Amino acid sequence: MNPEVKTKWLEALRSGEYAQTTGALEKIPATFADGSPGGLCCWGVLCRIAESEGVVQHTLGGSTILYDGEDSFPPPSVQSWADLDPFTKYFLDPLDKHVSLADLNDGYKYTFNEIAEVIEEQL
Repeated sequence: MNPEVKTKWLEALRSGEYAQTTGALEKIPATFADGSPGGLCCWGVLCRIAESEGVVQHTLGGSTILYDGEDSFPPPSVQSWADLDPFTKYFLDPLDKHVSLADLNDGYKYTFNEIAEVIEEQL
């Protein structure tokens, strides 16, 4: 992974600036009638950074934000910019099982700080 991008991503995940969500790169708060907040998953934070650097653009996709048409995994443009191998999406959990960052974010309910630790150690 590009070390500069990794540093920015880790800083963003640890900043406390982003609300965390599950099931999409980014959910829009205004679409939830129950008042639940929107937010981003860990990959959505990376997409936000890429967008701020002119790498990708977002569009509205119902209750989610799409990055180059993608709503669940960074599009090829972001993967290339970050120098991520498209198959580099599996990490070891505490039980040494191979899981994706999306699994850690959505299923295991890791916080952004915990996800940042996994990225820092394994990517």
